[in-house]
Amino acid sequence: MYCKNCGQQIDDNAYVCIHCGVRTSDPIMPKKSGEVKYCAHCGEQIDPNAYICVHCGVKTGFVASQKKGNSSYAFAIISIMLSILFSVTFLGALCAVFGMSIAIDRQDKKGEKLNFVAMMICIAVSVLTIIINLLIRRYV
Repeated sequence: MYCKNCGQQIDDNAYVCIHCGVRTSDPIMPKKSGEVKYCAHCGEQIDPNAYICVHCGVKTGFVASQKKGNSSYAFAIISIMLSILFSVTFLGALCAVFGMSIAIDRQDKKGEKLNFVAMMICIAVSVLTIIINLLIRRYV
């Protein structure tokens, strides 16, 4: 059989192409011009559709049929709401960190930036809460 992604001949029972790292059962996503992806483990350049790195064998965490959800954005919004509305800054910061890890795993730069902003808002709200509490204790 031949790989649907790179066209190289592979074993008929192959689960993953040994030449490009793409699973034989996954639909192939069209490559964007100039799209470059690197293995998080070894740093070598890999195919954007790769399921495993052909250089080190580590799973890339990318599945071509997987849709990018909005969970990292949801965690950013939840963390901002927790911080500003309820002053639960610790939980807000945890939500922002969790959202950042999802965004980083999916290589979603916008989600990563949004969650970073959410975490900074959590820190700012916690600092303001501490200052206000200190001022209230001193003058009341």
